[in-house]
Amino acid sequence: MNAILEKPSLARDEALRDQLRRAADSIVSNIAEGFPQPTDRLFAKHLYVSKGSTAEVRAQLELARRRHYITAEEQQEPDSLADELARMLTGLIKHLLREQRRDRGLGRTSHNSGNPGRTRGNSC
Repeated sequence: MNAILEKPSLARDEALRDQLRRAADSIVSNIAEGFPQPTDRLFAKHLYVSKGSTAEVRAQLELARRRHYITAEEQQEPDSLADELARMLTGLIKHLLREQRRDRGLGRTSHNSGNPGRTRGNSC
């Protein structure tokens, strides 16, 4: 993606270049923001946004090709990667919505915070 973003032909269309960069960054950012969410449903919500950003990247690449900023060959690899990522996100979203865990168990330790001598389930 960086090779495309740095192309002088695309640099002339700052709006398209910046939108393409923001969409690509959004894919990663939403996965990262969603992962620590406490429930599967909340994580899936962020993955839906990431999936939407993959479609946006593909649309921006198509615009860049139609405006002759990139060739069809230059479009092919990032477009295929975005398509593959969208399919992987779909699979993960389906899994999360099937499981629907309300507590994903992230950040938990085997003892109560503030009292290292007491473990969960020990009322003494």
